[in-house]
Amino acid sequence: MCIYGENIPCSHPECTNLNLHYIQLHPSSNSGFIQNICQMLYTQNQQLLKIAENNRSLSDNIEFLVDKAKKVLQNQEEHFDINLPRSDNGSLQKIFTEEDYQYSINLIEDLPSIILKEKGFHITIGLFDTSLKRLQIPFHFKFQIELYTMENPPKLLEHNIHGKKILRGTLTSFTIDNWKVVFNNIVINEVSSHYPNDSLKIVVQHMGSHLIRPLVINNVSVRARKNANK
Repeated sequence: MCIYGENIPCSHPECTNLNLHYIQLHPSSNSGFIQNICQMLYTQNQQLLKIAENNRSLSDNIEFLVDKAKKVLQNQEEHFDINLPRSDNGSLQKIFTEEDYQYSINLIEDLPSIILKEKGFHITIGLFDTSLKRLQIPFHFKFQIELYTMENPPKLLEHNIHGKKILRGTLTSFTIDNWKVVFNNIVINEVSSHYPNDSLKIVVQHMGSHLIRPLVINNVSVRARKNANK
């Protein structure tokens, strides 16, 4: 009881002394008071124990789910990695061959209708099996873009006659969500009219396996940018 009229338990020394004096004068009331305090402490202790047990159970469940997710991802990556021969970039024969592949790279968004010299554009690809079912892509799979002429055999285009890179920007990329790979900013620094057939080939390939068919985009036309001052 607070002698100053506060409705909440207080810590005034004079109030504490008065309460202790009251308990000494009324031992029967003291017994009931202590019993109530003990019961309250016991109830609170049981509630805390239950909360701690629930937290342990929740932590165990989270750890189990994390381990399960890691195993699923590992199994998916092993599915692609088994017996995949490792090598450097594929040769021309392997890039443009008509032999059968277990997997293939396909566009999942159309190319721009017009590609302009020195103006960036993007390419979005996915990985598919022989039945054209879209597959998840392991995060460590690396893809690259190259530019070729339409000649037979095609010629890899790297630099123009002035030594300037013909293809620049986002030339290598990884998946961002297990389902697609995006080359955000691809820039071609030459118009296609400078080359045979007035067009070019864009090739997207996986770096590391010859079981994945590269994506070959034929007859790509690159036009000069219009002069805004004209």
